[in-house]
Amino acid sequence: MLTEAFNVNLEELVTKDFLAARFAELKADFDVKFRVLTVMVGIVLAAVVLPLLERLVLL
Repeated sequence: MLTEAFNVNLEELVTKDFLAARFAELKADFDVKFRVLTVMVGIVLAAVVLPLLERLVLL
């Protein structure tokens, strides 16, 4: 009976390889989102800071 229960749930077991692959996917997704966020912050800083610096130089 225990063997049957184990065989039924064998497909649902989570292995270390599966977890490693899943964490790698999540890390790659996070890295892409972080890179996009970094670019967006750079654009906002350039749009805000550069005009302010230009005003300071002209004074």
